[in-house]
Amino acid sequence: MAAAEKLLELRKVSMAFGGLKVVAGLDLHVDEGEIARATATKPRLLLLDEPAAGMNPKETQEITELIAKLRVEGGYTILVIEHDMHVVAGISDRVVALDHGVKIAEGTFEEVATDPRVVEAYLGTGGMARK
Repeated sequence: MAAAEKLLELRKVSMAFGGLKVVAGLDLHVDEGEIARATATKPRLLLLDEPAAGMNPKETQEITELIAKLRVEGGYTILVIEHDMHVVAGISDRVVALDHGVKIAEGTFEEVATDPRVVEAYLGTGGMARK
């Protein structure tokens, strides 16, 4: 059974107990209850708002792997708002960058991460170039 399917099979138990736990057979320490609730109605689209917020590096890697498995093996379309670029790179096949609510770039992670408008908006190269 695929990893994402194992997680989905656990959703009924997760909804009853929730909380942080090791997901059987996956070795992932994630909030299984939240993922279970999100997938309980078998949606085609999952909306995740900063799923790695407040996590340590190990947990961030685990949630990134889980989201990628849900996308690939579970067949979900996933819309993620995330500021951790390691997470974005690990789960995305398409990225859109916004600056104050205005789209400034769209494409693969590599295309968006190297777009001069994105670099300027997020790293602020203007002041450094003048020195």
